[in-house]
Amino acid sequence: MTKASKFYSLPGSVRIIEPDFDHRRYSRLKFTSLIFLFVRKVLKKHKPQVVLSFGGKYNSFVILANLGLKSKIFVSDRSRPGVKYGILQSILNPIVYRYATGIIAQTKLAKEYVKRQTNHQNITIIGNPIRIISSDQQVAKNNIILNVGRFISTKNQSFLIEYFEKISDTGWELVFIGDGPKIDLVKKQASESKVSDRIKFLGNIRNIDDYYRAAKIFAFTSTSEGFPNSLAEAMSAGLACISFDCMAGPSDLIDDGVNGFLIPELDHNTYISRLSRLMNDQNLIKSLGDAAIIKMKKYHPDVIGDEYLRTLELI
Repeated sequence: MTKASKFYSLPGSVRIIEPDFDHRRYSRLKFTSLIFLFVRKVLKKHKPQVVLSFGGKYNSFVILANLGLKSKIFVSDRSRPGVKYGILQSILNPIVYRYATGIIAQTKLAKEYVKRQTNHQNITIIGNPIRIISSDQQVAKNNIILNVGRFISTKNQSFLIEYFEKISDTGWELVFIGDGPKIDLVKKQASESKVSDRIKFLGNIRNIDDYYRAAKIFAFTSTSEGFPNSLAEAMSAGLACISFDCMAGPSDLIDDGVNGFLIPELDHNTYISRLSRLMNDQNLIKSLGDAAIIKMKKYHPDVIGDEYLRTLELI
């Protein structure tokens, strides 16, 4: 099997160990069995002091693969609390997670959910590390409303086009970055809008930081999150952010009215009102953006890295 190329570059100290079989050749049951045996083999061979497993589809298998071995196992789900991973995981996870050394939740709501499910006594909240997107004084801020994310049903980019059309402020542009299965539908909606000339779709791009620096507002319309990285990155870049208060993550990042706006989920009228207010108040944009930069310091990679090392009992 030819290994897929990695989108991100990795430091030389990181070693990737991958199975040599292609999941597309097997049934789900067969593939699950092969993955379980592969993880068991790796654990027995390398005898790691600590294992950190990400993902509700495989966390239980990692815990079970460690039976009789001595590694400490920490697990973390990276999706919205309560998301369904399948019948097998729905049965296994609440039971098997109890045998993990610890559980890492991304948000307050995620911790509450996994606590109810497992009654585990060692659950720690650690958000994602967010890189600092420093402002470039030579880059002029423009009247741009930015949205970054996959075009899937829960991201609701179509809402944003409706809001933008209703506000209809000719001095602003709406810019979308990302791709996904719903993008053609959203593009069609945009082309039929009376503000189509001020809506842009940039697709997947590598120079995304240039747009974080150039935009003034970040508008987030997702109704389902694990931890919204794009929202956090926008806050670290000092954008004035507006988001639905969905499960889960935005309420961990935004203090409503202080460093952004949290809107009750699917309250379209309030969203439009707050977005319009932002577009007409440059001082508010700056004050929310400045406060957002301060809030994001707690998610600096060095801070989050130390939290992981302490939780994993490595420092």
